[in-house]
Amino acid sequence: MIEINAESVRVGGITPGDPPGFPVRITESGSYLLTSNLSLDSDDSFLEIEADHVNVEMGGHSVVGWGPGPNHGIQIRSRMNVAISNGTISNFTGWGIHDPEGHCHQIADVRLLRNIAGGALLTGSGHTIRNCVACDNMGDGFFLGDGCSVFDTHAVRNRGQGIGCGMACIVDRSVALSNVGDGVALDHGSVARGIASARNEIIGLRAVGSVITECALAYCGEGVRCSAGSVVAHSVAHRNERKSNPGGSRGNGRGFDVSASVLDASCADGNEFEGVVCSDAVISSCNITHHETDSLRATGGNMVVENRIGSSLGWFGPQDIYNHIARNWINNDEVASATAAGSYLPSTGDNANRAW
Repeated sequence: MIEINAESVRVGGITPGDPPGFPVRITESGSYLLTSNLSLDSDDSFLEIEADHVNVEMGGHSVVGWGPGPNHGIQIRSRMNVAISNGTISNFTGWGIHDPEGHCHQIADVRLLRNIAGGALLTGSGHTIRNCVACDNMGDGFFLGDGCSVFDTHAVRNRGQGIGCGMACIVDRSVALSNVGDGVALDHGSVARGIASARNEIIGLRAVGSVITECALAYCGEGVRCSAGSVVAHSVAHRNERKSNPGGSRGNGRGFDVSASVLDASCADGNEFEGVVCSDAVISSCNITHHETDSLRATGGNMVVENRIGSSLGWFGPQDIYNHIARNWINNDEVASATAAGSYLPSTGDNANRAW
């Protein structure tokens, strides 16, 4: 294992073609060990990795950037199978870790703090992030490509989104807290499981064509927004509310916004506006209570079956026809009860709402 420390950086020659000073150039496959903390005194990157199959063990040490840059903590130059572990990368004007085209990197036990562009950008494919933290970065915490996995990771107080993923990704047992953008964002064919997302300015969890299960969303601009064949199950959206974000995007203060998707066995409680807003969706076995406007608002083409709808200003606001409404329980609301019985629906045509 080749050591990297203040003296070896000063001398250079850590690998062939590595000049004295920063950035350290790794041009050969192998294992490298950081044996001291490093603080840069120039606007360079710490490492430039120009080889495949490289393992960088930071040994619990920290690397601190300096200068106007742009400089990344670790710049991986479109490589494959680079592993970085057990250290802290902070105060760089670029990303803490950056590789826009590489594949199959593994980042574990790394803290990415106060980097200007963001924590880690790995937009190739097949990367794994495990037990990492991105905190107080001025951009996204993690911005990942397709086929990536994120486990036991925290994204906290970043000025962009917490964790953003491409297609066919897994985000499991992770936390997104107080990010200015979305907490977690997933593209087609992805899975989110066991996510705790709170106080994010826009949406706690955004998904397209994905599976969301056992997630909790609270005090975000919006709880969950999903579309294009997503499935949400065994999840909670609690007290989400629109945030003050002048000139920028913000959530709608809803618990679940579900389009062409399924919402099952979940709870929406105490959100600022609607508990559930749906179109072309299936809503079943949910508990939807205590909202400022409608607990459930359907805009057409929905199947709403066997839900418990609690007290609020209105339980159901059918905005269009083609809804199928069956066996819902509505609490203490005569108008709502009439609606559920089918006597207060907007159309009696062949394709009207059906309720019984």
